[in-house]
Amino acid sequence: MRKYLLSLLLVLLSLVIVLPSNMASAANGKVTLKSYSYKGQPYVQVVNHPNKNAAAKMNKELKAHAVNAAAIANSKDIKQNKSYYYKTSVQTAYNKQNALSIVYYTYVYTGGAHDMQGVETFNYNSSNGNRIYMKDFLDSRTKIVRANVYLQSVLEKRSLADPGSILYTDTIIDIQKGAFYYNDKGFTLKFIPYEVAPFSEGFIDVYIPYDVIVNGQNTVPAKPQAPQTTPVTGVLSSEIYVYSNDLKTFLGTLSTNTFDSDSIFNAYGTYGSKYNTLSIWNSYGTYGSAYSLESAFNKYTLTPPVLVYKGQAFGYITSNKNVVHGISPENVLAFAESL
Repeated sequence: MRKYLLSLLLVLLSLVIVLPSNMASAANGKVTLKSYSYKGQPYVQVVNHPNKNAAAKMNKELKAHAVNAAAIANSKDIKQNKSYYYKTSVQTAYNKQNALSIVYYTYVYTGGAHDMQGVETFNYNSSNGNRIYMKDFLDSRTKIVRANVYLQSVLEKRSLADPGSILYTDTIIDIQKGAFYYNDKGFTLKFIPYEVAPFSEGFIDVYIPYDVIVNGQNTVPAKPQAPQTTPVTGVLSSEIYVYSNDLKTFLGTLSTNTFDSDSIFNAYGTYGSKYNTLSIWNSYGTYGSAYSLESAFNKYTLTPPVLVYKGQAFGYITSNKNVVHGISPENVLAFAESL
């Protein structure tokens, strides 16, 4: 009997020790992870998960990355040269609030000045094992625009703060395959070398708060250009030029003659075509995209194309209703015809 009571006491003590720890983990929305290696390629697995199906879904994908990496690392293409290599590393970037972010880095060398570096992120709702993608965050056109404007403003601010850095401030988020990981109040975009900067800049992270994409907060670019106030009346529409916001790139005139080669209303001309890079009507171009900070169709930018008369900027073509002296692209023809 004494031996039985002693055994029972040990069991009860183990429950006192283990259960509070598990309860605390559940309260924080964390999962337990363990590190493994498959033929030299590291990976992590979720262990002791109360939902075995959820754990199985996550573990299958997390291990598959290492299996695929090992296949490439041991392929003839890599093994044929002693200097070649294919290596990976793994990092747990976030693990709480029922959210799990695992980041795999890839380093490949097959000759040249340096290796090529890649990244793949695995983000999950860790309670049910469902994988989360960028498109799940940016699930509307408005959210996409807000996130892109904020991204570009962050890159511009960093570039201004460090003149020695080279950042591609017109970067657009790829919502289909963008790499990111969770944060407490947002998510961080993960860019590989050459994606937003030269190789020398390495991996670049940009944090985007949920408030930005949900409420549109803090989406103002680093150096908005103050609107001018010079009125323009009684002039020929062909005398009004359209320039990029920095006044360096000519984007056509407001000539209402649709055969004028310089008119933005000539659908077959350089500046009126839906396909030319210098046209504000090119929805994929710098000056017509809904995402570009220099575009007439970006509803949040403060640096849209400028209207110029005899060297003086007097207004803007912009979808941003908050820009003083801004004319929407839909109304710019009516404005030109009214002159």
